[in-house]
Amino acid sequence: MPEHPSVIKRFMSGKMHEALRKQEAFMEGKEVWDSMSRTEQRELIEALPNEAVGDSRKLYAAAILWRLQDTLPQSEWRSRWVDLN
Repeated sequence: MPEHPSVIKRFMSGKMHEALRKQEAFMEGKEVWDSMSRTEQRELIEALPNEAVGDSRKLYAAAILWRLQDTLPQSEWRSRWVDLN
């Protein structure tokens, strides 16, 4: 079905690439979450609002950001954390 007009329209508009980017970010976040110790996971869950904990996309995005806290400048990390919540 690659030649179907809706597929071509999604490709040309960039929506297909956006969906792929979101899927890749989700999988990366899942890998980071899975590699975290139970203690790290618990600390992250305690720092997040309840609605973010219940949304796996937000949880995995927070896991990526949690891992970057030592490498990003504090102001940039805090800005991303606020945007996430």
